[in-house]
Amino acid sequence: MIDGRGGAPLRDAVVVIEGNRISAVGRRGSVVVPARAKHLDISGKFILPGLIDIHVHYNDWMGELFLAHGVTTVKDVGNYVEWAATASEEIDKRLARGPRLFFTGNGLDAPPPAREHFIGIENPETARRVVQLLHERGAVAVKVREKMTADLLRVITAEAHRLGMRVTGHIRKVDAREAALAGIDGLEHVSGVVQATWDRPLETDLDALNEYVRYIEERKSYALINPKKAAILDDLLVQKKVALIPTISGRWRMVSERLDEYAREDAEFASNPLLAYVPADARRMWETSAIYKLEKAGDAALVKTGWEKIRELLLRHYSKGGRVLVGSDTYLSVPGLSLQREMQMLVNAGFTTRQVIAMATRDNAEFLGRGSELGTIERGKLADLVVVNADPLVDITALRRVDMVIKDGRVEDTNYHPDFSVPTRRRTLERPLWIERRLNEEAANPGTNGIEKKAGNETAFPSAGVPMEANQRAGVLALVGATVIDGEGGAPIRNGVIVIRGDRIVSVGRAGKVRVPQSARVIDIGGKYVIPGLIDMHVHFDSWMGEMFLAHGVTTIKDLGNDAVWCRQVRDDIESGRARGPRFFYVGNGIDAPPPVRDHHIGLDDPVQAGRAVELLHSRGVAAIKLREKSTPELIRAAVKAAHRLGIPVTGHLVNTSAREAALAGIDGLEHATGIVEATATRHLKPDPALTDVQRFVTELKAFAHIDDARAEELVKFLAARKVALIPTMANWWRFASDRRDEFAREDAEYSKNPSLEYVPNYIRQVWATSALYDIKNAEDLAEVKAGWRKVQAYMKPYEKVGGRVLAGSDTLISVPGLSLLRELMMLVDVGFTPMRAITAGTRDNANFLGQGRNLGTIAGGKLADLVVLGADPLEDIGNLRRVEMVFKNGREIDRTYHADYKGPTPKPRLERPLWIEKLLTDGKTSGR
Repeated sequence: MIDGRGGAPLRDAVVVIEGNRISAVGRRGSVVVPARAKHLDISGKFILPGLIDIHVHYNDWMGELFLAHGVTTVKDVGNYVEWAATASEEIDKRLARGPRLFFTGNGLDAPPPAREHFIGIENPETARRVVQLLHERGAVAVKVREKMTADLLRVITAEAHRLGMRVTGHIRKVDAREAALAGIDGLEHVSGVVQATWDRPLETDLDALNEYVRYIEERKSYALINPKKAAILDDLLVQKKVALIPTISGRWRMVSERLDEYAREDAEFASNPLLAYVPADARRMWETSAIYKLEKAGDAALVKTGWEKIRELLLRHYSKGGRVLVGSDTYLSVPGLSLQREMQMLVNAGFTTRQVIAMATRDNAEFLGRGSELGTIERGKLADLVVVNADPLVDITALRRVDMVIKDGRVEDTNYHPDFSVPTRRRTLERPLWIERRLNEEAANPGTNGIEKKAGNETAFPSAGVPMEANQRAGVLALVGATVIDGEGGAPIRNGVIVIRGDRIVSVGRAGKVRVPQSARVIDIGGKYVIPGLIDMHVHFDSWMGEMFLAHGVTTIKDLGNDAVWCRQVRDDIESGRARGPRFFYVGNGIDAPPPVRDHHIGLDDPVQAGRAVELLHSRGVAAIKLREKSTPELIRAAVKAAHRLGIPVTGHLVNTSAREAALAGIDGLEHATGIVEATATRHLKPDPALTDVQRFVTELKAFAHIDDARAEELVKFLAARKVALIPTMANWWRFASDRRDEFAREDAEYSKNPSLEYVPNYIRQVWATSALYDIKNAEDLAEVKAGWRKVQAYMKPYEKVGGRVLAGSDTLISVPGLSLLRELMMLVDVGFTPMRAITAGTRDNANFLGQGRNLGTIAGGKLADLVVLGADPLEDIGNLRRVEMVFKNGREIDRTYHADYKGPTPKPRLERPLWIEKLLTDGKTSGR
């Protein structure tokens, strides 16, 4: 295994993947492989991280070619932002096959724009606004073009850096020295170096030449580099941390000793009948390699001289600690193969194979700002891997011998298909472009540009994927003076500082250890306590609940009780800003054996149909699958297989299947800790269907009293070893028997009287006023329920002690949203958890189970800025979680007051059968799917 970090390879390695992430890495014998794991024996082969191409001109036909060559991630630098965003989304949703697609969007230049998708920038105000609009559409970086001026480049880099974006350039008017001083992060094609180091300017007017001649003249111009000036320039580039992206396989192939070899390869690809979908002009270029032929001997000599000077600069830059990144300038070359050639030519230039592999994986990922997710084979990273049949450290061309490609934990089909399904096709653009229309509208209607005015002239700008209520404030925000409980479970940070830029945390640490930018807006919260935004893992959401969750510090929820179509609308309403509410994940329609008990459940008796139902739910955006009471082990096994293939977990509210059987079938979580009774009880109490909902509920609780302690002790160890999470939902299920019952009843009664909550349905407020649901009149029933509660307490803490995962979900249905989760954490402490452990259950562990650990759950650099400020120490008394004083979601403080006119997401519709999913399943049967 070559892990991408540049060190020695690991022989006889094991990589364990759970869902879409790597869960363990090490030498065989030192890594515990779960018993249920699917084994892929790749003995004798070599594995390395998925390759990343940092300079691509992506087109709709390129997707499977990149994947076939082991390129799992690309950065596109040559398309208009609307199409790039659409293509990226379609790939992420698996509507099209292709590498993970990051993009810069429209290039920025001085007017008039030379290309159809460039934007001509004339003044600082326009420059700032265009950067904001590109960021709003999801661009990760900004690319500036040849005619850009130094003054405007300074404005662009300042705004991009404020938003957490990089700036790279294919520059000419600004030289490399001026660009470095202006703050540029990368030089595409090592451009601008000639202008900063030559002894005499180029006499030829490049803009007056046709594209091919200009291409050759640019290569010849590098011969004008003065080596002494280049060495001085490089000191500045290293100091300013400017990355060099040489793109030598596209720019310098004409003088490579491999020119003929590459031409023969290209011709073979041009004649491949499986690639008939590749446009004729691209195949014609592969067939002739015309652009790489130098017809004049004098041209060849000058280009070779230019290449030698660039080669020396690259080696010097890297030896001094500068970054050299790997991008192939894929345009008319063979996608994917072009990156392998780039790596090969870097080795030929004098870099070691280890260095080049690290450049194309770790270093490229870090430049993209995705080093925490991509680029190396490490625990917690996304499972992007390439398996090759020979050792690339011995011969870099071994990268061509791709045996297997894994992206997001899924083995990709690396064959070519004549019917390859592409993303939305690119179209011919007409001016004004979207971004120009937006600028024109804002100029005509001041105040409509999405800028929210704040006291002190602060502003907030929208960004892609972030709700309007979470629009990012301009500049940097610093919270100083509080005790920070970061969610990782370690010692709190006293006198802490949290620096936030846009929607993400930049840094966190003790005062004096963290630099607060002079431009930051500082909020002194000395004497307070900060925890990560809370996550409720078990919610039955309704449209009236949104602002109540936020008011109590719950910034993320997982819904388990609604139709997937409505859930997706709720998520979209919240993300677009049409409604205020927590970040919304959902499972959609529950899967059960027929007949379905609830109106949104699906009754399935065919495991094949269960797998298809999982695929349909996944297509509607679900984050997990929920199985219902009557599910059989066969049904669970089929659902789990399909869900894990798609990278999502499976949980269940089980009755017919025991926890042991469910764990053997691969289930990831047990809602309400169900299935434990069936696996351990000496006597089984089955609820009578004739009973009311409340009576059946009480019967389920009474059954826990009959758990056998010895069986439970053994089961606890078994479930922990299988990594099955328990979601006990005690705040609802065990409130009957808790010593906190009367305390909770008094709190509920107060909420029922609040005039600002008149939007809450009457029947809900009636439950709060009376707490009748939680009052068991029959003394024998109450005694048996309390005995069950003692059994729960007896296995919950030992389960956590042996490494079992306990997650925090409140089963919010008719309880007070948000407050219900605070009660769940309090009851975790009641069963023996420390306050710190309860907090990590409701933050970090919940985020990890959702597959969102890279974004949520802890207070750390790079994470989304979801924070809760408390007025007292929750580690001293977990009840202090109620003392919420401020809530931040996506870096913006939330209004915590209740509003009588609160408008939630789209109200739930009344469902009629057959449901959408039943119709699609029926269609699938009749069509032979």
